[in-house]
Amino acid sequence: MTREIKFRAWDKKEKKMFNSGGSIKALANIEWFIEYDFELMQFTGLKDKNGKEIYEGDIVEHINRNCDKEIILPTKSIVRFGIEYVDTSLYEDNMTEINGFYLEPIDCKDNYEKMHYMSAFSNGLGIDIIGNIYETPELLK
Repeated sequence: MTREIKFRAWDKKEKKMFNSGGSIKALANIEWFIEYDFELMQFTGLKDKNGKEIYEGDIVEHINRNCDKEIILPTKSIVRFGIEYVDTSLYEDNMTEINGFYLEPIDCKDNYEKMHYMSAFSNGLGIDIIGNIYETPELLK
């Protein structure tokens, strides 16, 4: 299965989100794209439980079984892309590298395996987009 490559962009000057309409060329061919300060966000290839496409920078709610082993509660997380290192020394001898799309919990209180691979939510059913880091920054608190 291949992942559709799509982007959206946040115009930092105009404070407005632009969707590429399914093509990076739709963003790259716009003359003003180069003139302004934009933040590109890539499509993860997944949709949330409501069928909405999940992009980098989205704030999502999901069940995090690792923040509190006794109680399973919804957790707010930011969708990120890159390499992150997670301290898994409680049950392994080393750090675990997360490479690709991952969830970074906002409200997890301990450090035990805070990051989650997006592949754990491959069907998107356990994720609900509640905003993004640019249009709803109040959700980061």
